[in-house]
Amino acid sequence: MGPDVKIDYITLTDLVTYLGEIVEELRGAGDRSGQIRDAIVKEMDEHEELRQQAIDSETRWNTKRSNLADGLEEFKKHANDVLTGFQDADAEIAADMEAADNAPCVA
Repeated sequence: MGPDVKIDYITLTDLVTYLGEIVEELRGAGDRSGQIRDAIVKEMDEHEELRQQAIDSETRWNTKRSNLADGLEEFKKHANDVLTGFQDADAEIAADMEAADNAPCVA
């Protein structure tokens, strides 16, 4: 028999939950950064170069933030797959053990 594998379901569940919250926060940050950009653009009409830099910066950050959110979403899916895979395996093993315990003894 191979080495034991111990999975802390609470920690893994928390990981999946926290990753989901982080992804939501990253995806929602675009709305807030747009408000910041709009405030800068409004105040900097006479400073075209600074205004354009603010727009360019937001565009670059939006792309990076989107890529980060996509990567974390994928990681969350993998972590959830690990969690459900081990939970399903544990349930199947427990059911098999219970069935074996309840099987009639053949002498």
